[in-house]
Amino acid sequence: MHSVTAYAPKRWGKIFLALGAVASLLLSLRVAAEFYRQDIYPKHPSPGELLLFVAVFSVFPFMTVAFAWMTGTYRRSRSDDIRWIAERNALLERERENEIRLASDAERMRIAREMHDIIAHSMSVIITQADGGRYAAARSPEAAVSALETIADTGREALGNLRGILGVLRESESGRKTAPMPAINDLGTLADNVRSAGLDVTLNVSPDLPKLSPAAELAVYRVVQEALTNTLKHGGRDSHADVTVQAGDKALVAQIVSTGHGEESAVPGSGSGIQGMRERARVHNGTLTAEPTDTGFFVQLTIPEDIS
Repeated sequence: MHSVTAYAPKRWGKIFLALGAVASLLLSLRVAAEFYRQDIYPKHPSPGELLLFVAVFSVFPFMTVAFAWMTGTYRRSRSDDIRWIAERNALLERERENEIRLASDAERMRIAREMHDIIAHSMSVIITQADGGRYAAARSPEAAVSALETIADTGREALGNLRGILGVLRESESGRKTAPMPAINDLGTLADNVRSAGLDVTLNVSPDLPKLSPAAELAVYRVVQEALTNTLKHGGRDSHADVTVQAGDKALVAQIVSTGHGEESAVPGSGSGIQGMRERARVHNGTLTAEPTDTGFFVQLTIPEDIS
């Protein structure tokens, strides 16, 4: 009874319990019949006395059967609990590994986007300035010197941003302070750098912008940077970009309207810039519109304000 209840399927434990009850009843009836046959009673028992005798003599065998059934049930319950705990621990371990892998993938994607924006923008400015400085070196040494200064400043800024991104990957330097990531207040510096590279930029940032998290402000900065970099690479000569950052309906709206159509870019691109901008908008529950116009290109980023 104990082994069947503990290790066999549950229905077999119930079947054997019913069989044990029937066997206990039959045993008591067999004892009563034997007592009656040997004339142990001085007289024939009444039906009530016979039922009492059968009940008393069936208690002990049934209690034995019931005790074996209960111990088997307890054993099965313990085994089920141990197996359930082991399966749950294994499931939690798999979920933890999946979360770590997803977090790692997301972090790699974030770092890839940041490095793409930094390197693409910086290299575009550097190459443009290098080409301009090469042509101006013979006729205007002052312009060549200015181009070299812009190249040096852009390279230092890119190097600092890269160190800030990669510094978080070094556990031994986790306590080391890194430069803060760009935000909306740094758009003026970005516009100046792009102007120095030869692109005419008009920047208009409203003073009453909605509240955004630092990550969302970084997304706004990177989208504007990517749009200006694309204009610098593909806009051609006499291109122009108007950047407007203003408050919308419980959201921040950034628009970049550029003019100019270059036939061929001096800086080849990977084609993932617009996709990266859309991913940044999606991460912060925002929307992004990027489409060509008759005179150039139009980009609009909308990010809801932070109400937490």
